[in-house]
Amino acid sequence: MAANKSIYLALGIHNHQPVGNPSSIFEQTFKSAYEPFLKLLAKHPKVKVSMHYSGLLLQWLVEKHPEYANKLKDLNNKGQIELLTGGFYEPIISAIPDRDKIGQIGKLTKYIEEKFSFTPKGLWLTERIWEPHLPKALAEAGVEYTILDESHFQKKDVLGYYVTEEQGYTTAVFPINFDLRRAIPYKPVNEVLELIKESATEEGNGLICFADDGEKFGAWPDTYKSVYDKGWLEKFFEKIASTPWIKITSFSEYRKKFPPLGRLYIPACSYPEMNEWADGMWRNFLVKYPEANNLHKKQLYVSQKVEKVKELEIKTRAQEDLWRGQTNDAYWHGLFGGLYLPHLRNSVYMYLIKSESLVDRYLHRGGPWLDVEISDIDKDLRDEVLINSDKLNLYLRPTQGGQLVELDYKPRACNYQALMSRRPEPYHTKKDLVDWYPRYSFIDHFLSPETTLDTFSKSKYNEQGDFVNSVYHFDIERNHEHATVKLVRDGHVTVKNETHAVRVEKRIIVPRGEAHCTVELHLTNGTSHNLPLWFGSEISFNFLSTLDPASGIYFEDRTARFSETLAMKGVNNLILKDGLRKVEITMTLSKTAELWTFPLETVSRSEKGLERLFQGTILLPHWQLTLGPKGTWKSVIAFHFKDLV
Repeated sequence: MAANKSIYLALGIHNHQPVGNPSSIFEQTFKSAYEPFLKLLAKHPKVKVSMHYSGLLLQWLVEKHPEYANKLKDLNNKGQIELLTGGFYEPIISAIPDRDKIGQIGKLTKYIEEKFSFTPKGLWLTERIWEPHLPKALAEAGVEYTILDESHFQKKDVLGYYVTEEQGYTTAVFPINFDLRRAIPYKPVNEVLELIKESATEEGNGLICFADDGEKFGAWPDTYKSVYDKGWLEKFFEKIASTPWIKITSFSEYRKKFPPLGRLYIPACSYPEMNEWADGMWRNFLVKYPEANNLHKKQLYVSQKVEKVKELEIKTRAQEDLWRGQTNDAYWHGLFGGLYLPHLRNSVYMYLIKSESLVDRYLHRGGPWLDVEISDIDKDLRDEVLINSDKLNLYLRPTQGGQLVELDYKPRACNYQALMSRRPEPYHTKKDLVDWYPRYSFIDHFLSPETTLDTFSKSKYNEQGDFVNSVYHFDIERNHEHATVKLVRDGHVTVKNETHAVRVEKRIIVPRGEAHCTVELHLTNGTSHNLPLWFGSEISFNFLSTLDPASGIYFEDRTARFSETLAMKGVNNLILKDGLRKVEITMTLSKTAELWTFPLETVSRSEKGLERLFQGTILLPHWQLTLGPKGTWKSVIAFHFKDLV
């Protein structure tokens, strides 16, 4: 390289812990990554780093490790660190309403101003997920620049930054060098410097950028040994600080010195790995995983409710829980578990239900209430039926087997339908099980004679009816004390290769002011001859653990774990005890049934490799019966929820 060639270098680090992660994980990551990185950085005052901490993590650091926060403030005051803002609870910025975008960014900016006496101008964009409408909301939130991946720019070797615009609102965008991001901290330091040297110019005013997760510096598998024990980071800091052709800068400093390279309009995208996992665009996760779409549309629904609140104190409290429920990690799945992790998914639902419940108490003045709403809550242009009360939310999907897809017990802010069905993933083997329908509740099955508990639990049985995923017609009846949703399908059951007309009618009844619901099941033989049937109603419950000693299924003569696979005869009632969430669910059947129960487990990828995760327990009460010509059959299943003391 010619002696007069040089290059500016900007470094960015993003640190984050999800809402729902236990404090022990925060502490473990602090010790392995956050603390040693900052300690080493302080030893090299010539090295500058733009640092982002998601709001929840920054709060935790201020409260649990004030000495760390003080060091952070000191380095920021000296100009060695430039703190970045972002969505406080690390939402996918493009996937939440503009009012929440601006609110979440404003909350983190204000927190940094209060705790660190600094107003950040740059924003860390969650997962670098960009959509063209963002500049307006970012500018309105006081953001002047953000950092995106080189692939966003559809240009190679971008040495500087560009400006982009929406409705006249501008944002500066810096590119992260792809090769540099892949090399740090894995390749030898000398090879990393060679990568940087390739971008040096005789003009010397170009900029090469690195920005990535802080957890890769010690918390990711095997990185603590290489980064700290073997001294990779120390060598890197020493080299870039002592190399004369490298001019270390911050993003803000560089912007003050040099104008943008031009105007650029960037299509919707993210970093290359995310684009691969999402088939090109993050929102495809909402297509690939209906469970992610349910979460996403729930937060949009709750956000609309929060907007109805006029009293500032109530609205602020409801917004806080809503924003916690927008944390991104539970909405998608890539390299790590994300959406598959029950504790993250349930944490999101908990905060969304808490926010909604607070708004509902405000709107209904704290008293018992009951409402039925017809709404396309999942935004597929087909209506759902929402039964809402002060105790329960029941979301019914008539176009999908009349299934119950959300069941919120509001006093404990939990959704008992928040399971993940088993679906194929690229890393699965042929032995991994796949469900051909989503695992929710009130699913109407007509089983073939050879069906066993084993084949049913593996989704490898023969379904004789056409009811599981089919369209049901619905009707609503309500008075001051009760709401009834009637779901009806005139379908068919194939018995011994002959197709027979069968009507299934489900009546879901919810009383006002009670944590109680009843499901009446009606079967009608549409033929003029006897019809033998094996009918079952599948019911799913999302529980958090199979190991909690206070949790389990209580029958009259025995107790079972949520993880057990059982076939029980002569069942009329049982109790499901959720010890972790302190909820007891009594289930009563008017007609004695045989009951199958089994755990629903998924196989997903994590930073530790493949892991099997307990998603919940499936219950199938079932009856073998014969309907006479035009005959009918009825059974009632009742559920009662109460708090465990």
